[in-house]
Amino acid sequence: MSRADSFRLEDDDQGRPQYQTLVSLRNDEATPGLVKLAYRWGTEACEGCPYEGKTTWDETTPMRVPATSSVDVGIVTETPLFELWTQPYLALNRNQQRLDLPKVDSEAMVRARPFVGSRESDWQPRHTGDIIVDDLDPGFTIWREQEQEVAQSGPGFLSEDIDMDQGLPEFQLRFGNVQYWARSVYWDSWGKYRRTHALIHPGRGKSHAALTATLPHAGQWRLSYYLGINTAGEGNVPSGALLRSYLGEYEMTLVSEAERRPIEFDGAQASFGWNDMGAFELPAGDVTLEVANVTSGTVVIVDAIRWRPGHDL
Repeated sequence: MSRADSFRLEDDDQGRPQYQTLVSLRNDEATPGLVKLAYRWGTEACEGCPYEGKTTWDETTPMRVPATSSVDVGIVTETPLFELWTQPYLALNRNQQRLDLPKVDSEAMVRARPFVGSRESDWQPRHTGDIIVDDLDPGFTIWREQEQEVAQSGPGFLSEDIDMDQGLPEFQLRFGNVQYWARSVYWDSWGKYRRTHALIHPGRGKSHAALTATLPHAGQWRLSYYLGINTAGEGNVPSGALLRSYLGEYEMTLVSEAERRPIEFDGAQASFGWNDMGAFELPAGDVTLEVANVTSGTVVIVDAIRWRPGHDL
C-alpha cells in the first residue's frame, strides 16, 4: 500500500470543514481480495482545551481489489484522522495493519472535489534495487548452541500447548521473559503481508538470529536495520507499544565468505523505521547478519534488514 496523503479541502456548503485522506492499495496476487479501512477522527481532550474531547471510529464499506490490480481509496472527515487501519478479510495479510498519517496543515485549503469510496488505479510500489530480508523470509534462521536451550526456557514452556508461527513459538506475555526466540505480531513491524518480528530476552550469546541475503554483484552495499519502535517516550503511547527504552546495545556480526566482522549498534539510540548501519565492500553471493541473544537492554528485536546497492546510495 502507498503512504497515506491527507489535506484540508474547502469547507462544504454548510460551512463544515472537510479533510481528505487518500491511500492506494495493491493486490499482487492472482485472486481478488476484499478489504476495508477503519479510521478514528474527532477531537481529543487536552490540558487547557476549552472543549471535551470526543473521537469516533468509522469504517469504509468492504472494497474488492481485483487480481494484480490497484485501487485508490478516499475518506472525508470533519477533522484530520488520528488512526487509519486496514482490515483485510481472507487474505495473506490477515492481520490488521496501521498506516502512518502525515501532519495536516489546517490553514491551507485545497480546491478539489471530495472523493469518498474506491476507484481503479494504476498505482504500483516503486521498484528499487533494495534487497530486504524479513523475519518471515527463507533467509531468516535461528541458530542455537544447544537445542535443549528451548526446553529449559520460561515456565511451563513444554507443559502448555504452544502455537507455532512459521517455525517459531508465538510470543505470549503470559510466559514472561522468554529465553527462546519467539515471533510477535505487531502493527509497526516490517512485512509485505504480515507485520511480525522475532524477539528474545537477554541470554549468554549461545543463540542468534541470522538474516541472509544473496547479493547479485560485488561492490558497495549499504545496510539498514528496521525497528518498529516508539521513540516518543513512555507518556501518551498505545497499550502494548514497543518502546525504545526497552533496547540496548546489540551484539551483531556480519559474515561474508570467510570473513566475520563485528557491527556496533545501540538500540537505545535507534530511530523508528530503517536505521543506517554503514556501507560495506562485499563480494557477490551470500552475506549474513547474525544478531545474538545478548544486549544491555531488556529485549533483542529482529525484524528486517535492507541492503541497498552503491549506485542507489
